[in-house]
Amino acid sequence: MAIAQSDRLVLEAVIEPEQAWTVLLRMAAATQPLPPIADRVSPRFHDALITMAAKSGAPIEALNGMKTWAAAMVLFGVTVSDLGVTSSDGVEEQLKAQFRVANKPVEGLETLQEQLGFFDTLDETKQRAFLESVVDSHADDAADFGKMLGAWSHGDERGISATFDKDMKTSDALRAVLIARRNAHWADALVRRLGISGTQFVAVGAGHLTGQDSVQTMLAKLGYTAKRVQ
Repeated sequence: MAIAQSDRLVLEAVIEPEQAWTVLLRMAAATQPLPPIADRVSPRFHDALITMAAKSGAPIEALNGMKTWAAAMVLFGVTVSDLGVTSSDGVEEQLKAQFRVANKPVEGLETLQEQLGFFDTLDETKQRAFLESVVDSHADDAADFGKMLGAWSHGDERGISATFDKDMKTSDALRAVLIARRNAHWADALVRRLGISGTQFVAVGAGHLTGQDSVQTMLAKLGYTAKRVQ
């Protein structure tokens, strides 16, 4: 019902899978000399990184020439693949298809370049913390993913927050850059969008809608109240 009554779709960013890698690789090249990728993590993560790199299909030489955050993004694809997730399964792809069939605009709160740019603002220490969090896989990752999906499908904010907090536990700095800063940016964008006529359907990751840095909290700081309707 809400989709049918909406005039446009607004996502975090409008990302076409065939273009995403092109943008990532364009931004990935290291602009200053860096040690080999395996030397950018603690020795206890060396074997895990080498194994994940082999599974990714990306030559280790290519990863060596990337900024640390970009190499982490490439390796994160292994985690996604291991969980059996594909981009076509995502809610965003299904929503885009529905709105485009109806000839309704699909827009983003940020561009892909801006989205990746948040990673690019991290200093090298924080980028390495991000890389370690990617290669630090656990046997219960699939179970945690299942819990997250269960919480999401039931609209369980506490459950979503618990699983999301576990994912972000490694670095408050990462949370500040990737969650708090982006949520504040989105809140500003949403307020500006109130001047657009018609009804807008906004869809963002559930992790951005829980906790003390949620989009709702950022909107409240701007004087707006978000009300849950279901």
